[in-house]
Amino acid sequence: MTRNKYVLIALTFLICLFVFEYYFLFPRSASMGESIRTSYFTLLKYKQVISESGNTEGEIQSAIGEIHNIEKKLIDAKNELFASASLQGEISGLAKKANMQIATIRPLSSISLNNYSAIPLYIEGDGDIKQIADFFKYLESSDFIIKIDKMHLNITNIQNPKILKFKIQVSALMKI
Repeated sequence: MTRNKYVLIALTFLICLFVFEYYFLFPRSASMGESIRTSYFTLLKYKQVISESGNTEGEIQSAIGEIHNIEKKLIDAKNELFASASLQGEISGLAKKANMQIATIRPLSSISLNNYSAIPLYIEGDGDIKQIADFFKYLESSDFIIKIDKMHLNITNIQNPKILKFKIQVSALMKI
């Protein structure tokens, strides 16, 4: 009889243990497991963001390097008058290199753009299409970053249609 009592007590203990585990521990372990999985996936996302931030930092450094390279091609002058004169000299040299005939080069009023100033020039002259194309090619490889704002080509002599009259407005940037 005592043996049956011990078996009954052991069986009751096992049933209580099972009930305790099933109703109290199992739901908490399931919710804890879900919480651990959620935290794990959040950590994976953070890890990915952190690893990608290294790429972004490299791209920012590359962009800063490109800005420094571009700033080397800005007009380096003390004021807008000197900047305009150096741009006129550059344009005259490029036109002479392209064998174009320049009739007029005149500065226009500069435009302030935050820390920079746009220095515009008006150019008028004659040349054939190859000379004008060479001039544009030389503009691309100039020491300055030169932008063509306006351009107008015209045939002025019907007997010699190869010669074109051009009117071009260009501008370059100067750091203030």
